[in-house]
Amino acid sequence: MDTLSSYIAQRKRLNKKCIYFFTSSKYDTQLSYHVLRRYISTLREYSGIYFYAHKLRRTFATLMLEGGCDLYALAKMM
Repeated sequence: MDTLSSYIAQRKRLNKKCIYFFTSSKYDTQLSYHVLRRYISTLREYSGIYFYAHKLRRTFATLMLEGGCDLYALAKMM
């Protein structure tokens, strides 16, 4: 949780206004497909766990629904 708190504090410090939570480090825009793919590849390498972007998306949606998230709100997040 400390990592996300640090990320949010850094976003505020850099005055990021993009609606996307994870943004480019240089610009205030969403991460590109290629950058996200590189991050996932690096995470797979370090963790030793094979996963892919769509599996993360499905897992996020499942956990949100199990936690009682409204389906309309979830659709907006996705």
